[in-house]
Amino acid sequence: EDKPKAIEILKEAAKDGVISIKEIARAIDEIRTKFGDPKLAELNKKLNEDLDKLKADTLDKLSELQQDFNNQQVDDAIGLGRDLADLNQDIADKREDLELGHTRKLEDIETDYQRDIRRIEDRFSRSRLKAIIDRDARALFEAEAGRAKDLKEAADDRDQKRDDEARDYQERLDDLAKWEERKRRDIQEAFDRERQDAKRAYDLRRQDIQD
Repeated sequence: EDKPKAIEILKEAAKDGVISIKEIARAIDEIRTKFGDPKLAELNKKLNEDLDKLKADTLDKLSELQQDFNNQQVDDAIGLGRDLADLNQDIADKREDLELGHTRKLEDIETDYQRDIRRIEDRFSRSRLKAIIDRDARALFEAEAGRAKDLKEAADDRDQKRDDEARDYQERLDDLAKWEERKRRDIQEAFDRERQDAKRAYDLRRQDIQD
């Protein structure tokens, strides 16, 4: 024998996860019309069983939804940690590159300075030798004075270049720090958006299940 129409009504109503009072009343009216009161107790029992099953299914769906949400939260946290770790490594690499570049520039400045000293000393040695050979005291004095002046200018030039490089290096470090701050903020904001989107989706799905 086919299932009673009342049961079919309830099955159809249960497809959307909720059975309204009107649908239950409609089912009971159908029972009374078709079977009369003697059949009501039996069919009410079946109705209660179906409702219990629906309740159990709802609880299972809510539990599964909560587990999925928790897993997503864990995955998001792991992703955040990975993004921050990648950023830390990137920052460390960039800072190391800046330090190496700074060191090379200081070495180049010192190399240029030593080259200038050798050139000054060579020029002085030739002028001094010529002054001695010519027995020219004035020329010797001028050579020594010129040497002292050139050495001071070379030292001043080196110091100025060092100061300029120190200032440029600090500016590059400051720029890196600002870039790092922006990247950390971007990563955190992206993480927060994902969390908010996941929570909204979770709340909507939970409401759908409970309705």
